Amino acid sequence: MMIVATECLPPCPAPGDGVHSWILKAAWAGRKNGLSADSTLMAIRTAISRPPRPREIEDAVRKVFNTDPQTKFDPPIKAKFDPIALDQLAQKLPGFTAEDLTARSPIRPEDCTSTTFLRNLFKMGERVAVFTRMNAQPELLWECPERDQSFDAEELGCVADPAAGAGVWFLANPVSGNIQAVPRLASKHNPNGLTLRAEENVTTFRYLVLESDKTSLEQWISALAQIPLPISSIVTSGGRSVHALIRVDASSAKEWRTIKTRIAPMLVTLGADLGAMTPVRLTRLPFCYRREKSQWQRLLFLNPNPTSTPICQLPAIRNF
Repeated sequence: MMIVATECLPPCPAPGDGVHSWILKAAWAGRKNGLSADSTLMAIRTAISRPPRPREIEDAVRKVFNTDPQTKFDPPIKAKFDPIALDQLAQKLPGFTAEDLTARSPIRPEDCTSTTFLRNLFKMGERVAVFTRMNAQPELLWECPERDQSFDAEELGCVADPAAGAGVWFLANPVSGNIQAVPRLASKHNPNGLTLRAEENVTTFRYLVLESDKTSLEQWISALAQIPLPISSIVTSGGRSVHALIRVDASSAKEWRTIKTRIAPMLVTLGADLGAMTPVRLTRLPFCYRREKSQWQRLLFLNPNPTSTPICQLPAIRNF
């Protein structure tokens, strides 16, 4: 009989307070305390405060136990969500809405499609992985055409309304499109760790995803509008949140993490999900339908060449 050693793990936070990030920390705690992978898996399943997502625990445990113990990791980010800090910031910009974001968008969202959206974010020849199932390999690889090349603005319509009902995502950074063997991803069902969507597949570390499930929509929009970071896009999830892409233009994964370490504490304090800050995060593709919520994933803001000027300080260039 397997002993469930939950005392080796850090306490699990309440649902919505960082459970996904806790799973990885718990897996490392299990390994550090001498537990086997199976024992760690069972302990996390026992201690978790909400139902896990498909393979959420298994993937974290596999990643930890397949990692070279000599691997160096970034220092932990100890910031925590501070509702008071978020509220104080939101009060500085009361009544700022999604329509106010769109009024300041350099590219008119109403003139875009999923294809033109991606074309404004990626460069010629770059490949973007598009998903209709979060925990699977990509549904398709879209390649960005030349600027002066004619293209079908509706070519991504094939994924706009997936039968799965959970909506559509894309990987925030471009990938090679080549299947690679990544040993740390090896599993019973994928013994060689073959993948199209790991960090090893990324060709350019251009973006960092910001999302939050701890704030109200109004507060999060107000916060995004005031953050002095180069925001390239803001898209609704088809649910109760919005996703933003921060342009970081890192030259490598190491530099990407250095930038993340510098800006994450401020963002986490305001409610950003630290677990979403990875180079291979999936984020919502606009103009696609999320059937389970009966909502479209809407584009609110698009700026191919953003600066650190807060969005609220940009001029409103159109009215509603």
